[in-house]
Amino acid sequence: MVRVIIKGGVWRNTEDEILKAAIMKYGKNQWSRIASLLHRKSAKQCKAQKKAEQIEETEDLNDARKLRPGEIDPTPETKPARPDPIDMDEDELEMLSEARARLANTQGKKAKRKAREKQLSEARRLASLQKRRELRAAGIQWGQHKFQRRHPTHIDYNAEQTRGEIEGTRRDDIENEERKKDREKLKKRRAEGNPESIFEQKAEKKRSKLILPTPQISDKEMEEIIKIGKATDTVREFIDNNPTSTLLHDYQSSIRESGARTMRTPSVYADALQKVT
Repeated sequence: MVRVIIKGGVWRNTEDEILKAAIMKYGKNQWSRIASLLHRKSAKQCKAQKKAEQIEETEDLNDARKLRPGEIDPTPETKPARPDPIDMDEDELEMLSEARARLANTQGKKAKRKAREKQLSEARRLASLQKRRELRAAGIQWGQHKFQRRHPTHIDYNAEQTRGEIEGTRRDDIENEERKKDREKLKKRRAEGNPESIFEQKAEKKRSKLILPTPQISDKEMEEIIKIGKATDTVREFIDNNPTSTLLHDYQSSIRESGARTMRTPSVYADALQKVT
């Protein structure tokens, strides 16, 4: 009898489960992609295996005999799960982990790299957790310093001080203090319930005071002048028709004369020509 040699050996339970899950995700047309999950099987072998399973299922369904008691478990979820075999080789374990990562990936390609990154992050988290526990057991508080040097030669330039501090108060400190006081005042005024229009007033321009020259006539002298004018008017009313009324001073005429146009100044150029001649 001729010995039949199958590529990759006989189908295993893990390969069957991976094949079923891959068919559920990729369908029955992408056999090359399904076969990429199985390192020991080709696309033709995957298709033939699925076809053989379908034939067995149809034969069982088309069988007219009665089901025997216990042939189908009515409550399979109550039974404990079958544990994974421990004696799996490295290739099969790697194939199983890669298939899990690729079938669980719903964001597109690069599932292998993402699965590796996830494993690395999990390993990093476990290492940091173990380190924290060891430090706590040794009596060292984890994270008690806010800024820890990452490397012995690392220099934190924000914490270093290149020059010595200048003695005395700095202008920046004074300005910051004044701003702080102003903020506190505004906060207090708002708490007291002052209207918002107070805080929206525009800054007024500072103008210098209007400085006038000292008056040459005092108020008393001004009153005396007014009294003299009034007395002159009363006298003019009584003796306006007398010939001596012309001796009184007429302020109206002085106002008219002062209101007239000033005379033009003589030309300096004409005087100079007359002197030369």
